[in-house]
Amino acid sequence: MPATLSFCFLLFALIFIPTPVKGDDVILQCLVEPQLDMVDMTVEWSRPDAKRRPKGMEYVHLYRDNHEVEDMKSSSYHNRTALFAGGLRHGNISLIVTNVTTADEGEYKCFIPKLQGNTKSSIVRLVVAQNSSKTITSETQLDPEAKGQNVLNASPPQPVLSVSPSWLNPGASVTLSCEGLEHQPAGWRFFWYKAVPKPSSSSYTSELLPGSTNGTEQNSNTVHGPTLTAGFVCRAGRGEPEFYTYYSEPKFVWSAGQFVSLCSQ
Repeated sequence: MPATLSFCFLLFALIFIPTPVKGDDVILQCLVEPQLDMVDMTVEWSRPDAKRRPKGMEYVHLYRDNHEVEDMKSSSYHNRTALFAGGLRHGNISLIVTNVTTADEGEYKCFIPKLQGNTKSSIVRLVVAQNSSKTITSETQLDPEAKGQNVLNASPPQPVLSVSPSWLNPGASVTLSCEGLEHQPAGWRFFWYKAVPKPSSSSYTSELLPGSTNGTEQNSNTVHGPTLTAGFVCRAGRGEPEFYTYYSEPKFVWSAGQFVSLCSQ
């Protein structure tokens, strides 16, 4: 997970997030932590699982000398990739890939040749579904000798939501706390959602709570007077453009006489 490092260790993190369906636009996450201005650096995105071409290396996206280098780009990604221009200054070198197809499946490597430290690259694996939901797997590797250095991370953190109290009388207030980001860089804003179960399904949708559109600076929020059993979710965002954590797992508060289950059968 990305962090402001006072220590570092070898970490293999398998993170599962919804897979894009064919034709979707996707963002392959890659961040430099602690934040570092990347505007004047070289950023390489490539396919390590692709066959080498006789004419040499072809890139999915190559950013050098403050602009994209088109003549070294794979033709299959022409006019389909971009970096977040405003994000480079904050260490966000995530890649946007538009109109994905099953041919885009595989491993992608983000690489910073001149990044100080032992970890200069990170791998993201992309899986594209025809019409069903599978997964993207992101793997982050932190070198144990990279103490105090900038490192690349391919996966955002996932906060943990706690609720208090978890059992309440109708009309009582409940306090939500979005935790687990204490060792992350500062500047997070927190967003609060109601978890709405889907009929005849074990899944749910997330709806922003009133007053949460712009987020809150505090990592806690009080919901006044829920009258029924309710589920809640949180996530956080920071930077420009805004980089978001994963959604937390839902937490439920139980009201007298009410019960909702999202457990798989």
